[in-house]
Amino acid sequence: MVNAVAVALLVLTSAFVRITETKAWNFDNMPVGNFPAGFESAYTGDGTEGRWTVEADKTAPSPPNVILQSAHGDIDEAYRLLIAKDVAYDNIKLSVKFKALSGKMDQGGGLVFRYQDPENYYVVRVNVNSNNIRLFRVVNSARAQLEGAIGDVKSTQNFWHELGVEAQGNVIKCYFDGELVFEKTDNTFARGRVGLWTKSDSVTLFDDLVTESL
Repeated sequence: MVNAVAVALLVLTSAFVRITETKAWNFDNMPVGNFPAGFESAYTGDGTEGRWTVEADKTAPSPPNVILQSAHGDIDEAYRLLIAKDVAYDNIKLSVKFKALSGKMDQGGGLVFRYQDPENYYVVRVNVNSNNIRLFRVVNSARAQLEGAIGDVKSTQNFWHELGVEAQGNVIKCYFDGELVFEKTDNTFARGRVGLWTKSDSVTLFDDLVTESL
């Protein structure tokens, strides 16, 4: 009888346990100069595909390697994407470290989540030129900011920052350097893949892409 009760309690308790799964990419075991294994390149809009390469960087948050996106052009309006293969999430915490190196039209980086294809996804991005963070949905290639999804941040060129997002159900929370900037709701996409983002003439380094399923 005691064993039967114990088993019943174990089953009841386990029903309330949230099991999470964490996946991290620090790019340190990938060959320098190569396209990062386990990812694919894509882009939205007019322009060219990104040049995503693994590079050594002594300033990396987790040395020795980082990801560099170095394709740029002054009149290029493309959104350049680096999307992780073979993993998709609905409820997720996602973060990355980034360092903006240059860019006149746009300078900074972003996180893509609930990615369907190059024309449909969410992106949260930081622009160092304008010192703000914004959350967009991209539907059929048309990008639209969620209402009120903008916040001022103190971002610096050639300095590592952390960008984060938490999406649970239709609630999306956006973070910068560990601090919550804003929270919004949207029902456009419920599940999808994740990745990195730059725009226009941004040249940006990325490190420590981390996902946690919720």
